[in-house]
Amino acid sequence: MNLRPIALLAALLVAGLSASTGGEAAVPSGGFGSGANDIVGIVQAPGGAPIVGVRVELLAGGRLVASTVTTESGGFRIPPPRTPARGPGGLESPGIRAERLGYATVERPLSDEETAGALIRLVMEPAPLPLPELRVEVASERCPDRSHPEGAALWEAMARLHPNGLDTLGAASYTLVRTDTLPAGRIIRGNADGPLTAGQRGFSGRLRTAWERRVERDGYAFPVRRTDLSGSFDAWSYAPLEADFASHFGTPLFARQQRFRAPSPGPAGGWIVPFCAADSRRAGVEGYLELSADTLLLRVDWRFRTPDPDEGAGGWTRFPETAPGTPAPLLLPLEAVVWRTIRSGEVQRRSQWFEAWTVTPGDSVPFLPERAETVDPRPSAR
Repeated sequence: MNLRPIALLAALLVAGLSASTGGEAAVPSGGFGSGANDIVGIVQAPGGAPIVGVRVELLAGGRLVASTVTTESGGFRIPPPRTPARGPGGLESPGIRAERLGYATVERPLSDEETAGALIRLVMEPAPLPLPELRVEVASERCPDRSHPEGAALWEAMARLHPNGLDTLGAASYTLVRTDTLPAGRIIRGNADGPLTAGQRGFSGRLRTAWERRVERDGYAFPVRRTDLSGSFDAWSYAPLEADFASHFGTPLFARQQRFRAPSPGPAGGWIVPFCAADSRRAGVEGYLELSADTLLLRVDWRFRTPDPDEGAGGWTRFPETAPGTPAPLLLPLEAVVWRTIRSGEVQRRSQWFEAWTVTPGDSVPFLPERAETVDPRPSAR
């Protein structure tokens, strides 16, 4: 690979960033403060190639205070916080974190020179993405303009295999739910710890149709105002892909909103089909479909991509398997986990297990009577 064009691009980026920050600047004492320069840098692979689409987070005392995504040249720029991030000892130590699917996360402190505008260089090592019983290697650097023919063909085969028609059906299930809160910066894809809570979850065809229209109009998340003890703040509300809206992965709207990448072999002769958002200007999703050898949808992993505040939200959901030669089931989940970063920087995680779904025609949610004894739908309890 000829790295000279890449080196030239990096040199031009450095020159442009240095010019835009006015060259060397006085170093403010104690991290961020009024008059601090923008935080600027470049993210590269070990060979020097720029990495596009990296989420870069500005930290203060380990807490997220701002974030951005790298450009096609691998560059990023983050304005300093308007007010200093303060802890018990005054200004907290600034740091930087970079993460992208398929690369090892990089996190380190920032020097006084870097907080004053010196160029930050981050090198990310490729790292396979661990999923159950398989390894997914890093995908191409940017979402393609068109879907890969094989990826699109596998999705079409899956969509034809699973029956549709949930727009005219209501569904409900008994559930077990478990929630927990993880330390700042940690996103664990396993199930949450803590006590189990029994409940119910259901939806009507009208509710599902309303979500389809909202996603088509606004994307997969919409801004909301939330309130805690410290006041109100901006946040996001997300499409319930883990439960009520899980069948969306088999609809034409999902295919229109995404670009499918080249598939890779999955476990037991199946396939892994990566996807990314066709329109990067709206709140979108990226992730992976796991298909069986006969293109049954087994599992979906996703990550929401939104403007700031990027809450690092995502999740996964697992669907039932059927024996070869038997009809494919409706896309109603067996198990799901979702997570998001809250204002404190901690990660809230929620696990759900669904019993066999009750499905009825019409536009109402099926009635499920209260039960004296809870049935545990988790695989480990069977």
